[in-house]
Amino acid sequence: SLVITEFYGPFSSGKTQCCQTLAVQAVALDGDVFYLDSENQLRAERLKQIAEARGLNSDEVLKRIHVSASINSDHQRNIIHYELPDICRKYPIKLLVMDSVMAHFAAEYIGRAFLAERQQLLNQHIYEIQRIARVYDFPVAITNQIRSKPNTFLPPPYNWEPIGGNIISHSSSLRLCLRQGKGSKEGYRIATLMDSSSCPYGESPFKICEKGICDAEEVTSEEKE
Repeated sequence: SLVITEFYGPFSSGKTQCCQTLAVQAVALDGDVFYLDSENQLRAERLKQIAEARGLNSDEVLKRIHVSASINSDHQRNIIHYELPDICRKYPIKLLVMDSVMAHFAAEYIGRAFLAERQQLLNQHIYEIQRIARVYDFPVAITNQIRSKPNTFLPPPYNWEPIGGNIISHSSSLRLCLRQGKGSKEGYRIATLMDSSSCPYGESPFKICEKGICDAEEVTSEEKE
């Protein structure tokens, strides 16, 4: 069955790092990756670092991550509609990454007057993503921005909600909220599983390291010294 994993959270919470790590891991499992970068966050140097830290040939990894950068929401929808199927016919795509899915839509359709139009286009866009992912049988990882919930005094992440409304929420199989740790967890991130049809609620600390995303308890040789 189709799985769409959504990573949402504030800036510098680790969303792109999660996606880059997943991309390298997919190649390690002998699959190709289609990476749609809408926020100019992807860095080839970082992918090479993650690959080499995991004992992989970084040049071979980069060859198997097919990157397309979108400049607006129309371009993003055209990439999914035309470019992605073409790539899927040529290469064994095992993962689609969209970082991020909502950035262009949020920037271009501002205010309630444009909300209905935005949601209609977004609905068509998500439907097309789901259709292609089912046809070629690969999972999808997306990142998303957040906004504060109105009239709530709960602490993060419970006072945050990802943008995109029901269209994004209903299409996501797993919703992970990422945030920076505090106190003893400073320098770490916290991943909270906010919604899943098959897994219970829970949260876990992690950190960003040379290998991409690492378990919070993993200690590097530099830290030991």
